[in-house]
Amino acid sequence: MEKFHLKIKRFDKGESFWDSFEVSMDENLTLIDLLETIRRSPVDQKGKLSSPVVFDSGCEKGVCGRCSVLLDGKPVLMCQTQAKQLPKSFTLAPLDTFSVLRDLLVDKTQLLDVEPLFSGGIKLTDLRYYPDYHPAVDQNDFDPGCIDCGACLQVCPQYGEESSFGGAYLALKAFEGIKSENLAPDNVLGQLKSNGFIDACDGALACVESCPKKIHLDEMWGFLKRETTTSILKSFF
Repeated sequence: MEKFHLKIKRFDKGESFWDSFEVSMDENLTLIDLLETIRRSPVDQKGKLSSPVVFDSGCEKGVCGRCSVLLDGKPVLMCQTQAKQLPKSFTLAPLDTFSVLRDLLVDKTQLLDVEPLFSGGIKLTDLRYYPDYHPAVDQNDFDPGCIDCGACLQVCPQYGEESSFGGAYLALKAFEGIKSENLAPDNVLGQLKSNGFIDACDGALACVESCPKKIHLDEMWGFLKRETTTSILKSFF
């Protein structure tokens, strides 16, 4: 059993505060197991009775994306983060790009705002059907489907309340519409270009590193930008 010291950023009735805990657990257990341990005995590091930490979880297999949080400031899936991967002292906080409901639980309904325009799941293996796509790794090494975890938006320097930029998440939905032929490519690309979406991406590509499913977001952005340019040129001829 390993002993861990953690600080959890908690929210209650609009107020935030840090709560410290000390937990012993097997190295093969996950962050969700750790929070469940605290839930069963919510005693803080000073020995005072606290309250169970509110968080979200679902499949616990890295598929639903509901358990995403910030571990020392970086987005992770709690169900996929084992104790043996953790430092002995660390912090947990909610994704702050979304509205916090309580403790580590956030409101991700803003992700649904893109659904009327771009719907359906995305598997980036479909990029192989387009010219100039050269996967950097063996596509069989991972499940490339987007799980709506919000990690890409959390780290995107251009995404925020004052911006209409939908980040890599919206770009994936746009690509899905084109790939599935549910949406006309010229219409989708024209809309993305006219509202400044494509130009809003500054190429930081922090989304690539943060994606827990290792989606080739850099390849996807390259595809959309190339196709947008081609679409614009076609409109002049």
